[in-house]
Amino acid sequence: MKRHLFRWSRTTSSAVKGSLCGSPISTCFSKLFSDKLVFGGAGPAYVKNNNSTNPTCSQSTVFDDNNTSRSFHMLARLLKDQSSGVSVSPPQQPTVNDSSNQLSVVLAFNNYEEWTAQQVASLLCMKKFDGGASLTVEDVKPLYDASFKGTSLANIVEDIKRDNYNYALEKLQSRFKDNTGMINPRLSDACETVVNWVNNTLMSKLFGLWDKNQVQSALQGGAGLTMDQVEPLYKKGFDGSSLSKIVYELCKSEQDGSALTDADLVKKVLGMEIDSSTGKHLVDWVKSVLIAQDKIQVPLLTTTLKLQSKQKKIQQFIQQFTTSPPKAISNIESISNILLSSFGTNFTFVDREQSTKIIVDNYKQYSSLIDQKGLDLDKKNIIIPFIAAAPGVGKSRLLKEIGFNLYRKHFREQVTCYPLFVSFGNGTAITATEKDRQLDITQSFIIRIVFSFICHINGKKENFLGIVSNWVATFENQILDLNEVLGAITSLLEKDNIDFFVAIDEAHQIDTNHTEKQHNPLRAFMSYLGSLLQNPQPDYWRLFPLLAGTYHNVLHRNLLGSTYTPLFVPVNALLSSLNVATVIDDLSNTHPKLRNWRTDVEFRHYLRLFSGFPRGLEYYLEQYVTQTEPTARTAYETSASNLRQKYSFTMNNNIAQNLVAYILTRQTVLKKDNIIRSINFTFSDAENLGFIMLDLAHNSSNFTCTYPPVLMYSMIDQQLRPIFEKLFLSTERKVCGFSWEDHVHDYLYLFFNLLSNRSNLSLNELFPFANMSEKTAKLTLKQIQNCKQCTAKHQIQGTLNEKIDTTNGLLDLTKVTDCTIIKNAASAQAGDVLIIGLKLQDSPNDILVFHIQCKWADSKKSSETFENISIEIEMNKKLYFNTKSKTTNITVIMSGKPITDLPKNIPDNVIIVDKTNFAKYFGIFADSMKFFCSKQILHINEVNASELQSFPRLDEQMAKYVMKSRPSTGFKNKKDMQRIIRTEISNRGIATKLINILNETEIIF
Repeated sequence: MKRHLFRWSRTTSSAVKGSLCGSPISTCFSKLFSDKLVFGGAGPAYVKNNNSTNPTCSQSTVFDDNNTSRSFHMLARLLKDQSSGVSVSPPQQPTVNDSSNQLSVVLAFNNYEEWTAQQVASLLCMKKFDGGASLTVEDVKPLYDASFKGTSLANIVEDIKRDNYNYALEKLQSRFKDNTGMINPRLSDACETVVNWVNNTLMSKLFGLWDKNQVQSALQGGAGLTMDQVEPLYKKGFDGSSLSKIVYELCKSEQDGSALTDADLVKKVLGMEIDSSTGKHLVDWVKSVLIAQDKIQVPLLTTTLKLQSKQKKIQQFIQQFTTSPPKAISNIESISNILLSSFGTNFTFVDREQSTKIIVDNYKQYSSLIDQKGLDLDKKNIIIPFIAAAPGVGKSRLLKEIGFNLYRKHFREQVTCYPLFVSFGNGTAITATEKDRQLDITQSFIIRIVFSFICHINGKKENFLGIVSNWVATFENQILDLNEVLGAITSLLEKDNIDFFVAIDEAHQIDTNHTEKQHNPLRAFMSYLGSLLQNPQPDYWRLFPLLAGTYHNVLHRNLLGSTYTPLFVPVNALLSSLNVATVIDDLSNTHPKLRNWRTDVEFRHYLRLFSGFPRGLEYYLEQYVTQTEPTARTAYETSASNLRQKYSFTMNNNIAQNLVAYILTRQTVLKKDNIIRSINFTFSDAENLGFIMLDLAHNSSNFTCTYPPVLMYSMIDQQLRPIFEKLFLSTERKVCGFSWEDHVHDYLYLFFNLLSNRSNLSLNELFPFANMSEKTAKLTLKQIQNCKQCTAKHQIQGTLNEKIDTTNGLLDLTKVTDCTIIKNAASAQAGDVLIIGLKLQDSPNDILVFHIQCKWADSKKSSETFENISIEIEMNKKLYFNTKSKTTNITVIMSGKPITDLPKNIPDNVIIVDKTNFAKYFGIFADSMKFFCSKQILHINEVNASELQSFPRLDEQMAKYVMKSRPSTGFKNKKDMQRIIRTEISNRGIATKLINILNETEIIF
């Protein structure tokens, strides 16, 4: 898709002198100007095909290789200088890259009134050094469209002669003024350049306009005649018209085959006798200078002018649907509604820094490649970025923000990067009109580019179906190129230095699952996009595309099939708590109901259930702020219902169970892997359908599965839904009324139930992100059977027989096959919660006991030491069941507090979950579990004075100071909290003491 440059190469010939139709004007400029003389002549225009080695010409304007005319042979014979014997060659091939069949025309200045608009435009685009005006195609395009041709130049000549230069310029400029009397500054400059060129270049070549004084000077300085030889001619009134008559007679004499001598020819023109020497010098000069130097070879801008004509038509199409000039646009960011139009459209953009960096770095690399290698790029260097992720995680929003960030600050200095947003979904899917007309996918893409620009100008989403119908009616079966469309947009924007960012959303929608390009619009489109990147525009723009869609495998496979290199850009599926807070804080500026969100316990409880899922967050916040007096509960129930309807699906139970297990264990997977080996259904397929979301694992090419609790509910077995609801969906919320060990007991029961029938799970997967030794991490369990939950009636500790008395009856350890989660009796010298019934692969006969330690939850200390924990570990090791089997005890610390003095090498019988890995371990349930751990983790904006006193060193007085300082909107962060406390508490000592106490505590703001 190369945009060709048009260059004219000056003829290099040792025999320039005497050429009638080939010498470039530059070869005689120095002589003309040093002698202060001007020369010209009359003659036809000659055109030759650049593929031809035999130029031909006739009196008509354009010729092909097969029309060798008599007049050309006549003029060719005139190239023979009889006196010198030197034969002058026809014009040489110029270097012009308009097309493989580029035509170049030889124009005669004294026939300029017959020049066509195309010829005039082409000549004006030549360099000044070569006889042109150094205008660009964009400069002359308005003139060309207005049919500015040879007669137009003649009008300027007459205006300059009759009046003056200024009048001629004003008259030309008035021709292009709009209804308000204004003219585009660029066009005004172009008009001035044209009038200058006419005055200084064209008129200097029109020897027919010379008076007798100018002719006298030319004959003495150029023709080499003496004063005595020139004097009779001067007295006879020999002027420019006389020179023109001589040229005419020379051509006519050659054509008729007459044998007039030079003296006779002059006598015939002047009607006076002249000596042979004067006649010969005069005629030789006319032949070798006036006739020969009258010609200029001009590469015709055939393809480019056609391109410009298409651009004009595209501009006119855009203008009929727009209400204001594009350059006056001030609401550029409204264009994103083409991709997405919802309550969350303009949420603060957060948590996408890494994705943005990958994309922009790719663009910088591509741009640098053009700077280094020019326009000749290797296909292997063309890398096309694409985003593929589950529905609702913010792909479209990322496209929008990348575009606007580049628009606000482009990495290419002095260049504007203009964003265009297209989609093959979201209300702009392939239409019936496009299908009926069997429109090529590139044309459908171009229609959406134009639609995007129209929406941008008008600041709203327009009638897409109407614009498609009008486009098809206007352009019918024409095949337009993106270069033409972007050229039209560039012209409308009136910007010289401009790049384009093009976001292509829902790209997977045009896939047909065929491998051949001709049968798969997506693959064909990607090939087209790659070719545009491989053949960039040389002067005025660079293209930065970004594809997005739900189906990763579809996009990746088709990009590979297009023979260009794909670059997958990962997107975090769920937003972090801090980023969710940033979004809500920003919304609170326009929605007063959200201003106290931090101190609204009920609102925050339901907020946690979305686990940072962007679409869920959007639905919930919209219901909360836009409905008439809704409560947080009703907002949640409505938004959760809407969300589940949108993500409603029927899934194979085995697949659902396996997906839940992957979500809980955070095992890494490849997108292309089958979820179950025997079923051809991949993780990518599940993501495409919205069953799960995939996050790129840290420092890995693998992915982890994730999903918000509000949607995960649908994947939970009916029997387990009550415990899931109790843990995470309960509508009764209070801060400090929970028992941490009760919630851990329930959580582990749910967790192990969801992992039932899973085999070969390592302890590293069973306790993801927990601290443990390498040996412990590699221990593998046999298949987990059914899971049961109960409470011990007596303390489980020390040495016991094979039976345990529980609320579910006696548990016989010699016969147990199920995983049993037991809450121990109070004050037992063993784990608060015990997991019994799991079997190690390497030691299946051992009685494996996991001691879950929660006993520091109610402690007044802000942290624990490993030294104290070691005491508990030793007591746990003493648990022994008096059977034939060995008892293996493993202690699992489950705390939200930090643990100091941890050894470098964790003992093999210990697993630790503390402040450092608490959130990672609980994953999508982290925010809820932190809330349950409210006596270890201070939710400072949600507690009351009484609840504050359960934390270390926060006595009644200090709790009152906290409540006094806390604004109705809550503390935003630690820095904000410290600032407010220092402001509200006048006693600096107390303020400092309170800040120091709070600094020792894990705080959720």
